[in-house]
Amino acid sequence: MTDIACVHRGRATLGESPVWEAASGAVWWIDGAAGIILRHVTSAATTESWALGQGIGSIALRATGGLVCAAETGFHLFDPAQGIAMPIACPAIAAEGLPFNDGKCDPEGRFWAGTMDEGTRQGALWRLDPDLTVTRVAGGFAVPNGLNWDQAGRRFLMADSADQTIWAWDCDPDSGRITNRRVLARTEGAAVPDGSAFDAEGHLWSAEWDGWRLSRHAPDGSLSGRIDLPVGRPTSVAFGGADMRTLFITTAAWELDATALAAQPLAGSLLAVRVAVPGLPVPDFAA
Repeated sequence: MTDIACVHRGRATLGESPVWEAASGAVWWIDGAAGIILRHVTSAATTESWALGQGIGSIALRATGGLVCAAETGFHLFDPAQGIAMPIACPAIAAEGLPFNDGKCDPEGRFWAGTMDEGTRQGALWRLDPDLTVTRVAGGFAVPNGLNWDQAGRRFLMADSADQTIWAWDCDPDSGRITNRRVLARTEGAAVPDGSAFDAEGHLWSAEWDGWRLSRHAPDGSLSGRIDLPVGRPTSVAFGGADMRTLFITTAAWELDATALAAQPLAGSLLAVRVAVPGLPVPDFAA
């Protein structure tokens, strides 16, 4: 097995949404089920946490400081210095009443996040623009995960975990409109595609829930690499470190019984692995 480091040992029910903050050498992530935001400064090996008071699907850094969050009650701007979350009004999201899951910023600095509906597949993909207007981009999803764009912002990827499929779309960077949905890759057996990140060669590293691994997909979707993990439920990945060759991995202890937890004591921890090809920086929310 490739050497896997434990960056922060914890028991997050649903560790998710890792984000690298280059200016401070810190990695942010969440325990989504517990509604907790965490920040680990790698040079000092110290970790801070904040309770948002509601479930969280995903976070991103803001260009002006702080975070944007896709939370249980909608989009919020979060100021860690004050511990205050400011909700962004959107009656359409409130009327939908579905929880947010994964999210990320596109190259234009807009924050996208998907809502979940495993029963009737009424989950949707929403976009928060820097002027704080909200747009419903597309619908018909069960569990949106792993949002990513190529460097030009012309190809958009997103997994629907319920389909065990990573989908690709063409994307218009100016309007944010997505078209021409097609299959990029599918997972095998019990493995489910979760959060993901692009490297500098345009290959996608995808965490596979219940797969005990990360998989690397070439631009045509073919498998170009794999890393086995000591935990069964990796949830997402983010590149970081001074050379962007550290792949941070969030993990979950979700619904694992005592026997399963004893077999994987790092479940719920923040892990890291060194990779040969550096990753691409993820844009901040431009507000």
